[in-house]
Amino acid sequence: MGKPIVLAYTGGLDAAATLHWLVGVKGNHVVTFTGDIGQKEDIDEIRQTALANGVESQDDVVIKDLKEQFVTDFIWPAIRTNAIYEGRYLLGGALPKPLLGRTHAEVAKERGIKNLAHGATSDQNDNIRYRKAYEIFYPDAEIYVPWEDPDFLHTFQTREVMLEYVKKKGLRSSTTKERPWTTENHLFHSSYEDDDLSDFAARRKANMLGIPTPQKAPNETRYVEIDFVEGSPKMVNYNDKTCTDPVEIMQILNELGEENAIGIIDIVETNLNGRKTRGIYVTPGGTILRKAHMELEGATMKGNDILERDSMVPEFSSMIYAGDWYSERMERMREQMDRYQKPVSGTVVLGLYKGNVMIMGRTVQ
Repeated sequence: MGKPIVLAYTGGLDAAATLHWLVGVKGNHVVTFTGDIGQKEDIDEIRQTALANGVESQDDVVIKDLKEQFVTDFIWPAIRTNAIYEGRYLLGGALPKPLLGRTHAEVAKERGIKNLAHGATSDQNDNIRYRKAYEIFYPDAEIYVPWEDPDFLHTFQTREVMLEYVKKKGLRSSTTKERPWTTENHLFHSSYEDDDLSDFAARRKANMLGIPTPQKAPNETRYVEIDFVEGSPKMVNYNDKTCTDPVEIMQILNELGEENAIGIIDIVETNLNGRKTRGIYVTPGGTILRKAHMELEGATMKGNDILERDSMVPEFSSMIYAGDWYSERMERMREQMDRYQKPVSGTVVLGLYKGNVMIMGRTVQ
């Protein structure tokens, strides 16, 4: 192909193989784009893997700090609306994709590059979510999806083959034979993908999550206070330490949640193509915030307003899941639902204990 292309890059197994494929096999000049949305991976390590796996120069490794925008413009609205898909999933995988897709498109436009690529497979939700953002913010772009390329599919017929390829080529990846699952993590959640999980009855690997199970969490209750203003978190108080920065609020609640095994779920959900897929998700800070926010709503919102707002939640959540964040319908719904949040201000005290979030008290402003 031999053309310039901007690749959405995470540093994981698929990203390493795809980058090498685009450069070493197809002969493209690749610019990588990584959105910093609070991944646990070292961002500089992601930069170094991109350079080691085929990017020509530092200037061609683009990393954008999107953490604050992700929290205030995506996570907070999801919390204000109690967004939840099929009654269980807090949408951590879907929430950042519109922002990442939009920024990916903007990076390509700034460089005058019309070719975009990402690592989602053709039947994955993220393929649809990214495309919707590209269509809005860079409608003239051409999208190359390696997993829709017969040559790519022939080369990487199984996950084991991809692992061997990465090892043989000396590529750098966060996925290894000893740690064969793929992890997506950021300020709102972590998800885990493994071939074994296609069997809905299979148990996850014991060391997959990397955090305590409820049985191994501390034997004492941890207490935390959260202040809300019009439905948005504004302050967290824990151990006499106060935090008001949005990113730090999420980081603190995630640390507390992980320490106390909060927000671990193993579910089967309905994919955008109607197929049932299994997801293992950890949403510690989001689970804490949802419980606190709903409690404060109960103390501040009119009953009829709660009912009317709740009737909108399934559609709103499904639109997030589908990647329709930038649609006119979604914008109108966010505005309407935010009007219900005007009285939702106050403080909630919670106790965290072995996977449980307990309401200890609330104060209305």
